[in-house]
Amino acid sequence: YPMNALVGSQLEALASFQKRNWPDCRLRFKRWTGQDRAPADRNETVNDPPHLLLTNYVMLELAMLRPADRSLLRQIVERLAVLAVDEIHVYRGRQGADVAMLLRRLIERSGREPVCIGTSATIASEGGGAERRATIARVGARLFGVAIGPDQVVGETLVWRCWVDPPTTPEALSRGLRLPPPERDPEALACHPLAAWVETAFGVRLGEAGLERAKPRAFADGVRELAETSGLSLAECSAAAKAVLE
Repeated sequence: YPMNALVGSQLEALASFQKRNWPDCRLRFKRWTGQDRAPADRNETVNDPPHLLLTNYVMLELAMLRPADRSLLRQIVERLAVLAVDEIHVYRGRQGADVAMLLRRLIERSGREPVCIGTSATIASEGGGAERRATIARVGARLFGVAIGPDQVVGETLVWRCWVDPPTTPEALSRGLRLPPPERDPEALACHPLAAWVETAFGVRLGEAGLERAKPRAFADGVRELAETSGLSLAECSAAAKAVLE
């Protein structure tokens, strides 16, 4: 989404990963989109399908309708083990219903129970963790037509902070604000107390499962909180925070 651009990006990422980390990997992957018009490429894909086929819902629909693609479709449904759909938050309304019915037809034709995986960075952002997981599970179940529970939703957690622990008292925060800006290297930044405060105020938060990315907030709101906590002026806090971010 845009369909061909997404498939192209995934193909490049897989090729780069294989080259860097797994050069002797025997798992084969190929793209199947409207851009692949060369008869040799199409025949190779049809006659010897890869383990991982990167395609989009339009091409999948055509494969189920066009006589020329029946050989490819037959091999897909005979070997279908994992069905992964990226950016599932875009499948809403009529388009979402169309794709949901297409996935049901594919699964039914295969006669198998593939592992269904949906990925998205923006599918649910409101409510607590349990509420978000329930929403995501409900959306996934409606899209794939299979049972998906909240316990099957995999979220993102962060393992560690970049910086030292932030100042916990107004006095310590005030002292950190009056320090010169850190040098432009990671080690100096990691040790600066104001950088630690900035990370906590704008970057991460402690959620139910551990550290998570914080919700976006305006710079002015963070500066206001910094001034109220430290007792220094808005101008001083704004200049110090901006210097750390830069």
